[in-house]
Amino acid sequence: MPISRIAIGTREEATHPSALRAALAELISTLIFVFAGQGSGMAFSKLTGGSSTTPAGLVAASLAHAFGLFVAVSVAANISGGHVNPAVTFGAFVGGNITLLRGILYWFAQLLGSTIACFLLRFSTGGLSTGTFGLTGVSVWEALVLEIVMTFGLVYTVYATAVDPKRGNLGTIAPIAIGFIVGANILAGGAFDGASMNPAVSFGPALVSWSWSDHWVYWVGPLIGGGLAGLVYEFFFISNTTSSSPAPTTEKELLLVLMLLAIPLLSACRGFNLPGSCFLFPSFVISSCIFFICLCPPPFVSVPSFSVSVDSKLVKRICVRFHIGLLRMMLSYVDGMVPVHKGLFSLSFAFYSFKLIFYYE
Repeated sequence: MPISRIAIGTREEATHPSALRAALAELISTLIFVFAGQGSGMAFSKLTGGSSTTPAGLVAASLAHAFGLFVAVSVAANISGGHVNPAVTFGAFVGGNITLLRGILYWFAQLLGSTIACFLLRFSTGGLSTGTFGLTGVSVWEALVLEIVMTFGLVYTVYATAVDPKRGNLGTIAPIAIGFIVGANILAGGAFDGASMNPAVSFGPALVSWSWSDHWVYWVGPLIGGGLAGLVYEFFFISNTTSSSPAPTTEKELLLVLMLLAIPLLSACRGFNLPGSCFLFPSFVISSCIFFICLCPPPFVSVPSFSVSVDSKLVKRICVRFHIGLLRMMLSYVDGMVPVHKGLFSLSFAFYSFKLIFYYE
């Protein structure tokens, strides 16, 4: 199972020189990619008098991003794996190919690289504004589906050409295949929501231009698509063909990982001031997972090992903080939920609380 290799990691691993070098490689590669992609759009807009949202502009954006990503992945592949995308890093994490702490380090580097690229573009172009992502003729939910599907295709390609141990000589063309799928998806979805597929690519321009309209779509969509791709490829095409036998584990560690994943997602929703119906989506997904684990005894749910030692005091502190934060968010949004949503969430949360009390008292 893919989840059998999920690991939180250790502080020593996250601060090891090799991890810091990998993070630096991600920062530089993301800077190269965003500078080329955003810069091409700014240059095209200047040359055409602001007509970047034309068929020719779409083709130019597709080519620039495909070429830029091909180079960015190539130069970082031997150092960090060439993720250049928080959604790719998340997909690698849920597939058990990178630890949580190392993934967070990559995320920080990718977001910083994108931000630096956008600041450099604004400075070097005489103050021209960087293009931000926005919706054109579609609702937020339609854009969310677009981002999920496009990012699924991207991360699936990454797995097939760069992660799969059976890839053979196919690994040599991984960077160009990854660039091609991004270029093709921009041609497909660029006219509707900009075809981000990459939270870092959306974050840098939004921060520099301070424009956060519908920004959550460019986080939630890619992370869901990337996570699904990682799980699907690992479960169906890698796990069934490998002979590794993971050690047994406890449900305690799975709950800890679920909480660590839920905290930033729920915090992001709270920060973007989403209505209750939007808050339901991430909270309901997390709560449903916990609800399933609480209902099914170990004989019916096999929860393999995460290969990580968990400090009981640390677990208790995380549990307390998680509960406090989640209760505050529930109180903030409970008025916006319909009764059936309140009931489902409350029931899941009650089972979750009971399980935590049972294991951590």
